[in-house]
Amino acid sequence: MNLNPWEPEESIGSLWHALVGKPDARPHHADVEVSLDSMRARMGVLLRGLGGGRDIAIDEVTPQRVRSRRSFRQRIGHADELEIMPWCSAEQLAVPREVAAFGTRELNEALYLWWAAWASVPVTAPSPCGDPLQSDLHRLARNLRRVQTVLSVAPGLEAAYRAMCGDLLAYRKANTGSPDERQVEMLLRRGLGDTADFGTAHAALWDSVSSGNTHRIR
Repeated sequence: MNLNPWEPEESIGSLWHALVGKPDARPHHADVEVSLDSMRARMGVLLRGLGGGRDIAIDEVTPQRVRSRRSFRQRIGHADELEIMPWCSAEQLAVPREVAAFGTRELNEALYLWWAAWASVPVTAPSPCGDPLQSDLHRLARNLRRVQTVLSVAPGLEAAYRAMCGDLLAYRKANTGSPDERQVEMLLRRGLGDTADFGTAHAALWDSVSSGNTHRIR
């Protein structure tokens, strides 16, 4: 079962698509697993302390069939795969029953707290977009802006957030899919803090995405 933190109202996110990756590359550290039951009270305190709605319920998310764009090999190999898509609304924050994505209990706890902080920040609903690449680029741009907003209202989470990003970069492998998928992967890696030189064309695209000038993305 996948752990896929994305964005509220598209699902919740950023540690973005980063926990999806290749199925055999996803870590699972059962010895430091953290449960929602053990974190619900702390999440509620943080969510409300940051201005989130007092009536938002924090519940377990229901697994769904995989909806993310995947390669043919992944589709035939994981036809019945389920994914966990955390999401939030004005009434509910829905997150996984347990988290074991990181190698320390502290970072697995921090992911729950990150979701709570993320849910406290108002979200702008995305405009409909029929092109998968453009949709991904605009979604990344929204996520990057939202990350900065979350870190500005919850600066105490920044060290844990950077550590989680570094952990994700360490296990992600190069994307060998279509050119569009490789382009999105490079942007995702840059958003997670990768400082590699991806080339001039990618640098220009990253400037547009990271600055929020999505009208320049075509």
